[in-house]
Amino acid sequence: RIIALKVQRPGIVELIETDLTILRSLARRASSLFPDLRVYNPEGMVDEFATQIRRELDFTQDGMNAERLKRNLAEMPCVKIPRIHWDLSGPSMLAMDYVEGVRIDDVEAIRSLGLFPEEVAAVGFEAYVKQIFVDGFFHGDPHPGNLLVTREGEIVFLDYGLVGVLRPERRRGFVDLL
Repeated sequence: RIIALKVQRPGIVELIETDLTILRSLARRASSLFPDLRVYNPEGMVDEFATQIRRELDFTQDGMNAERLKRNLAEMPCVKIPRIHWDLSGPSMLAMDYVEGVRIDDVEAIRSLGLFPEEVAAVGFEAYVKQIFVDGFFHGDPHPGNLLVTREGEIVFLDYGLVGVLRPERRRGFVDLL
């Protein structure tokens, strides 16, 4: 079996912690030098950013997010989330099934597979509508490098370190707006 490995770059945790210390210092200085900025809570923004980036550094959380997306999207046969190999995974390495595909923004490659880009886009749209409005848990980093299209026309979601959570009352509010 062929698997893909996501491996944390050596020294990245220490580098990020140093950067976060610098950001916190800058936020404190900005708040004291420019009192009008306090309304934006620069220190709180850095703290929130720090929390999120630390979550992204834990590949165990990444794998749990993948499994939750997989469960939530199981009824959509045109969406694929690779299986996580927990026996090979940990906080700094994530092992998953390797999936062959082309980037979702490579229209010519999608056409060369005999697929219609409009149909692929419709599947992607439907998958995000379900994630956001039905499940309230969604893939939060949908750039073209994290979305592949297989020969069978499946959309493959990759990189689950950044996810969004929308509480039921917020989802209802968005649905009411629509």
